[in-house]
Amino acid sequence: LIDVKEIFSRIEPERVGMEVEPVIHKSLNNIISEVAMTYCPDTWTSLPTYVRDEVVVRVHEDMPMVMTAVMADIRENIEDILDLEHMVVSHLVADKELLVSVFMRG
Repeated sequence: LIDVKEIFSRIEPERVGMEVEPVIHKSLNNIISEVAMTYCPDTWTSLPTYVRDEVVVRVHEDMPMVMTAVMADIRENIEDILDLEHMVVSHLVADKELLVSVFMRG
């Protein structure tokens, strides 16, 4: 069968970070504003523009390192994050034709 941990152990966190970085950078300004307005709206709106801009620059600079760390953590804890058995069973229960075809081929 499939060993999810073994498959994810092949993933290079640094490479994933490099691949998703351009996509994240496009959304980062909006994400920062949304998070700041959700968790500390008074503080964020009271900051001078140059300070908010510096926060955004700093987050952009730190993003590759953060993405690498997140991917490494996911790789180490994939079995806690992804329950492959539950996903397969749920999908087969929801799709009876697929379930029948799996047993007909076997």
